[in-house]
Amino acid sequence: MKLNINRLLIVVVPVFFLGACKKDFLDPRPTDRLAESSVWTSPSLIEASVNALYKDLAYGIFSRYGFGWDQQMAAGITDECASVYEGYERRDLLVNGQMNPDNITEPFMNRLGWREQYGYISLANEFLSRMETVTILSDEEKSRLTGEAKLMRAYHYFNLLKHFGGLPLLDKPFKLGDDYFNVTRSSIEETISFILKDIDDAIGLLPENASIKGKADKNVAQALKSRVTLYAASPLYTNGSNDPAKWQAAADAAKTLIDGGKYSLVMDMEQYRKMFVTYDPASPEIIFAREYTQLIGPEFGSNLLNPAYSHGTTGAGGVAYHTPMQQMVESYEMSNGKMINEPGSGYDDQDPYVNRDPRFYAFIYYHGAKLNNRELDFRENGFDMQVGIYANPTGYCMRKFINESRYNSDATEIIDVMTNDPVPWIHFRYAEILLNYAEAINEASGPELAYESVNRVRSRAGMPDLPLGLSQADMRERIRHERKIELAFEEHRYFDVRRWKIAEQTENITVNMIKITGPIGSEVYETVPTHGPEVTVNRVFLPHQYFWPIMRSEILINPKLQQNPGYQ
Repeated sequence: MKLNINRLLIVVVPVFFLGACKKDFLDPRPTDRLAESSVWTSPSLIEASVNALYKDLAYGIFSRYGFGWDQQMAAGITDECASVYEGYERRDLLVNGQMNPDNITEPFMNRLGWREQYGYISLANEFLSRMETVTILSDEEKSRLTGEAKLMRAYHYFNLLKHFGGLPLLDKPFKLGDDYFNVTRSSIEETISFILKDIDDAIGLLPENASIKGKADKNVAQALKSRVTLYAASPLYTNGSNDPAKWQAAADAAKTLIDGGKYSLVMDMEQYRKMFVTYDPASPEIIFAREYTQLIGPEFGSNLLNPAYSHGTTGAGGVAYHTPMQQMVESYEMSNGKMINEPGSGYDDQDPYVNRDPRFYAFIYYHGAKLNNRELDFRENGFDMQVGIYANPTGYCMRKFINESRYNSDATEIIDVMTNDPVPWIHFRYAEILLNYAEAINEASGPELAYESVNRVRSRAGMPDLPLGLSQADMRERIRHERKIELAFEEHRYFDVRRWKIAEQTENITVNMIKITGPIGSEVYETVPTHGPEVTVNRVFLPHQYFWPIMRSEILINPKLQQNPGYQ
């Protein structure tokens, strides 16, 4: 990996102390030059160096500039959403079964891919090495900063694990010119153990509560442990085996946060919806979130950082990059807790939006829904189904993340479309921890202890409790369904269906839309395949695609870097 490692030894100089350098806050420099700089004799620059590790935390797996709600959301390559203009940066490869080591190239892989993540890992390694000899900080400061660096290293390794499986584990800084031809991939088990060791170290080093907004503390580390241990117990990461001890470890990790008593659910539904629109650091539900600010770089183009534009209805001046598909809409239960196809549900396919799970109304725009003072018109050729390259491909729009005050009163245009929106991206929230616990404890010991956590999430939404007497298998399906609804569009579904090894069922689908004809008040509803622009109608997922391929250029540099199965 001699040539490859040169790319990994990138240091990203943080925005926190380069605010005046708008065009160059990404300043790649080899770590051997940084080591000789004055960084390690300045407390403020040491702090800024660890801050750099936070910069590109995942805002969606295709975070072009670190924001999952831009045109690169993972929701658009799951059974949640259709995505227009799929050819952009080759997202189509992930839904048409054609992904391979030769076409997964830059810029596609540079967003959250191999080189980008190892760049941050390299920075973390250099930071941790230097902290061993730093004498200008107090023990408390060194402990906190070391904990942050270890946690961020774990986070970046976890991002790589989710995409590629077992990894080359680099835990020390390397100098330019070193020989890396003997670097090989560790197993999935070894990679997870490495990640968990870093997390446990971070838990022991970090303060109980972060004193600086946006910084990690013990609770953030525990939330990451909850997620990592849940993945570690799942079929994709255990080669299909079922180890109750691993599930119990995941349950214990989630229960630690639950028993801590610091977090709770936001019970008011309107405040719950606004939690995804306006960052509230005092929110009892948010464990860790990142808020977009002008410091991140207004030069990137504000239309990418304004969900009212990127995901808003075309009738209001948006481009609707990702729109919920009909299958997602049909996943929402009726308000009585029954699925739409269950006897006694009360569902009427010609009046389909009545008496649904309140989360449907909170997070999806549908025909007849109110946006400010206007009822949306998703009829064929209706005001919100305009034609063109960004024509709505499904007859719905995403409401989650949309700041409705960005539209004028009749929702026909966006106010100051080129002004960025400080929409938060929530990395960890309490509802996920409750569902993590429910899933893990059900797999470890059965459904009895899972009810309370799932029902707390459902109750917040005004949904009835799960029926008593569910089997472990029944509870498994109900928890998986609850994750799909509660965590919709938040970048969980893509990884959930893979770790459960069910993507071959959920992703080999025809993308459906709702076709609405007739006059207002006498509409006719029909489910049909989408005909949106540049949308893959019949999606293909192949068994070897649970993990991505490593770019062939990386394999050629280091032949010992074994390719993932199915991509040779």
